[in-house]
Amino acid sequence: MHHEPIFQGVAVPNMPRISLEVLYLQLIETIGWIDADAAALLSCIDRFPIVSSPNGKQDIQTVIMTTFNIS
Repeated sequence: MHHEPIFQGVAVPNMPRISLEVLYLQLIETIGWIDADAAALLSCIDRFPIVSSPNGKQDIQTVIMTTFNIS
């Protein structure tokens, strides 16, 4: 297996580094081309916008605590 960290983007030969946010948007667009219903479902369950926000960790903790009624 070959694993590379992508949280700082992806290096493409002879091109500038592509950010994780741009890759995410491209993947969502590609999924929409293949299956519009899958893209719609993904938009309902997708946590990337929360996790990738500046306060991502705090935001996801709030979502978990609210979902499971944790004080």
